[in-house]
Amino acid sequence: MIDLHDYEDLALESGAFKDIELDILKEILVEWQERPDTSHTVLELRDGKILAGFVAFCREAGTDYSFELRFLCVDRAYVGKGVAEALLDSIEEEVLRREASAIIRIETSTKKESTVGAGAFSAKAYATMGHITDFYGPGDDYYMYAKHINRQVGAKSQEGKPQ
Repeated sequence: MIDLHDYEDLALESGAFKDIELDILKEILVEWQERPDTSHTVLELRDGKILAGFVAFCREAGTDYSFELRFLCVDRAYVGKGVAEALLDSIEEEVLRREASAIIRIETSTKKESTVGAGAFSAKAYATMGHITDFYGPGDDYYMYAKHINRQVGAKSQEGKPQ
């Protein structure tokens, strides 16, 4: 059985989430642990036994192939060391196992983005779809990012032969 305390502690220690968000995370984790085939998927990255980071995402309600990143948490010791980027890669790989093409949407804040590494989303080619200054408070802006991903079907190798 998975110890959910690692995930909860990492989110709490980030200082980026409000109590209601931590309660939602706990509900998502309990549901995922009890029924992993339900709406949310949780992926992690560990350095040995240390939880370096994790993501929780789900299919966007009412859509055919859109997904929403609900939580992205990175241990403070691993911020800026590629963990956020590796987790974003993991989401894309997992989604593309399910769908040939998909949209991944992220809503975040300046505060939350700084706890995973500023610029991580743009570094992975997520486009800024929305930005509202001081939405959550002075200096804590709202951002919406999105990225369209798809499988490379019939891609050609450098020799011009199908892979």
